[in-house]
Amino acid sequence: MTLQSYRKRWGHAPGASHYAAAEAGVRTTPPIAVPTLVIRGAPDRCNDPSTSLERASFTGSYRRLELPGVGHFPQREAAASVVEAILAALAQAA
Repeated sequence: MTLQSYRKRWGHAPGASHYAAAEAGVRTTPPIAVPTLVIRGAPDRCNDPSTSLERASFTGSYRRLELPGVGHFPQREAAASVVEAILAALAQAA
């Protein structure tokens, strides 16, 4: 199933028909209003950074952080940087 997810995401395979209604619901979800911090690995080879939700999907405060040299699992590969970014965001929100 994981391989199929990546194939569909990159346009190399059709989606499963039993997920059509769920996918339609995601496409019509209203913008996200809560403060948001997106943390990504800059060279993530599983999910290209250009495919993640962009600022237009949010109406609340939004910050996008791409960690250089960190791949698909920033929380594993750069735990200290992730914690630091979360704590800074929480302090700013307070």
